[in-house]
Amino acid sequence: MKKRRNTSSGSGSQLSFQRLEPRQLLATLANGQEIVSSVGVGESESFEIEIAAGQTVSISVGDPPGTGTTPRLTIFGPSGMELQSNSQDNVAQLDFFATQTGTYTAVVEEDGKDGGLDFTVRAVVLPGEAQLIPGRDQVLQNGEEFFGFIPLGSFNIFPLEVTAGQTVDISVGDPPGTGTTPRLTVFRPDGSVRESNSQSNVAQIDFQATQTGTYTAIVEEDGRDGELNFTVRAVILPGETQLIPGRDQALQNGEAVSAFIPMGSFNIFPLQIVAGQAVDVSVSDPPGTGTTPRLTVFGPDGTELESNSQDNFAQIDFIATQTGTYTAIVEEDERDGELNFTITATGITQLPPEVIRFRRDGQTEEQRILLGRPDRANVIDISFNQDVNVSHSDFTFTNLTTGSSVFVPAQAFSYDSTNFTVTWDVSNFLPPLFPSGLYEVSASRFDIRATSDNRPLVNNVSEQVLVALPGDANLDGKVDVLGDAFALVGNLGTTSGAAWRMGDFNGDGAVDVLNDAFALVGNLGKTLIPASSTTFALPLGTSESPLAGQPTPTFIDATSDDDEENAKANLASVDVVFAGEQELLILS
Repeated sequence: MKKRRNTSSGSGSQLSFQRLEPRQLLATLANGQEIVSSVGVGESESFEIEIAAGQTVSISVGDPPGTGTTPRLTIFGPSGMELQSNSQDNVAQLDFFATQTGTYTAVVEEDGKDGGLDFTVRAVVLPGEAQLIPGRDQVLQNGEEFFGFIPLGSFNIFPLEVTAGQTVDISVGDPPGTGTTPRLTVFRPDGSVRESNSQSNVAQIDFQATQTGTYTAIVEEDGRDGELNFTVRAVILPGETQLIPGRDQALQNGEAVSAFIPMGSFNIFPLQIVAGQAVDVSVSDPPGTGTTPRLTVFGPDGTELESNSQDNFAQIDFIATQTGTYTAIVEEDERDGELNFTITATGITQLPPEVIRFRRDGQTEEQRILLGRPDRANVIDISFNQDVNVSHSDFTFTNLTTGSSVFVPAQAFSYDSTNFTVTWDVSNFLPPLFPSGLYEVSASRFDIRATSDNRPLVNNVSEQVLVALPGDANLDGKVDVLGDAFALVGNLGTTSGAAWRMGDFNGDGAVDVLNDAFALVGNLGKTLIPASSTTFALPLGTSESPLAGQPTPTFIDATSDDDEENAKANLASVDVVFAGEQELLILS
C-alpha cells in the first residue's frame, strides 16, 4: 500500500511503497457454532475458542467436494504454542484434550496458501452447552427417530438426558447403496468418550449409564470426508419411550402385528405383564428374504432378560418376576439390513388406550417447536397406542389468545385406523374462522374408547397447533409489506437457524426466494382476522412471547423509520421489489 512520508529537506513530499501484508481475519467460534467463510491466495482466517482445562474438543473444516482445494487446520494453545496441524483432501480435523484454560486459536487456510478456499468450520467442546443447528442437531428424546444430513467436513450433535443405571441404545443408519459409512461417538456427561463405532451403513452403541446428566452423541461420515444422509434413534430403559405410529405399538395379548424396520434402526413394543405370568414373544419374517430378525426383551427396571436371533425367526419365553412394562426391541440382526416382520406376544395384559406423544420429523408439537417448524402450521397429528372409536365431534378447539372455542368443520378431520392417528388439517378453513395464533385441541378421555373392549383413554387429550398464513411473519393475522415482507428481506440469504418471524415459512431453517418469498407473495394482502374480531398480534421479543428466545441474526421488525429504510435499501441488492402492500412482489 502507498505510504506518504515527510523529508527532512522540506523540498516536498516523496512517495514510497510498502509491501501489502497477507490478510489474516479473526473471529470467535462458539461451542457448537458452524461458520461459513472463505480466504484468498496467501490468506488465513483465525478463530478464537474459549476452552477450560479438562474439556474435550473436536474441530472440523471442510470445503465443497470437487473443488480440488485442500484445507489446513492448525491449533494454537493459550500461550501461542502450536499444538496440532492437519490437512487432507477437502477436510481437516483435530481432536484434543485441553490441558490449559484460556483462549485457543484455530487457523484455517488453503494448504500452502497457494490457492483460495471456501470452507465451513465447526467446533464442539465437551462438557459444555453446545449450540444446536436447527434441522441438523436435535436433543434426542427417548424413542425418537431423527432424519438428518451432514455436509462434507462437518458433524451433527445429539444431546440426550440419561440417569445412572439406565440402559441406552443408540443407532445410526444411512440408506443402502450410498457407499457412505456413518460413525457414532458417545461422550459421557464429564466429556470423556464412552464409545465410538462405525460400520458400513450402520453404527450402533448400547451401554448402561454410569453417570447422570447429558450424554452427547456425535454423528459424522467416517473420516468426515463425505456427505451423509442418515437416521438416528435412541431408546432409554426404563423410561417412557415415544412410539412411532406404523412402526412401534403396545402389544395386545395374542394379537399379531406386522411392521417394517429401515436399515440401521429398530422398533419398540411395550408389553404390560403381571408377575408370575408365563410369556411367549415371537418374531418371524417371510421365508426367502435372507434377513435375520433379532428379538431382545427388557424388564421394567431396564435389565436385559434375553436376546435371540435365528434365520427368519426369533423367540423368547419367560416367567415374569416383576409387574410392570416390559419392552421388546426388534431389529434386523446387526441392524445392517431392512426387515419386514410379524410379532406376537401371549400371556400379557390387555393395555388401556392412550395418546402417544407423537413426534413428526423429530419435533415435538410443543409451542416452541410449533413456532420453529412452520411446515407443521395448521396441521396436528394425535396418535394412539391402539385402534379407538373416535370422531370429529369428540374434540374441542380453543383459541389460546382469547380463550374462546372455535367451530371446526368435520371435513378438517380424518382418522387412520392403520396407524391409529387422528389428523386435523385446517389449511382450507382459515379465513374467516381462525385468527393467527396458537390453539389447543382437546378431548375428554371418556369420549374416545378402545374398539377392542370400549375402555376409555388413560388421560384427556390436550395438544397444540399453530394457525398462520405462510408469510405472516409477525403473526398479526395479515400478510403485508410493513410487518412481514421487511422481515423476510432483512433476513434473506440466512442459511440456518432462521425461525418463522425471520421469514422461514417452510421450516428448513433458511430464508430464501423459492420457498419463502414465493409463499409470502402468494398470500400478500390475505388476512386471518374475521371482520368482527380485534387484531391479534404476538408481542415479539418479550419474555411473555412464545417467540422469545428464537435466533435473530439480522431480524428487522420495521417498527422504526431507520429499520424501514434499511429494509428498503436491502431490496435492490436482492433483486426484490415491493410496489405496494396490495400489489405483487416482483422477482427479477
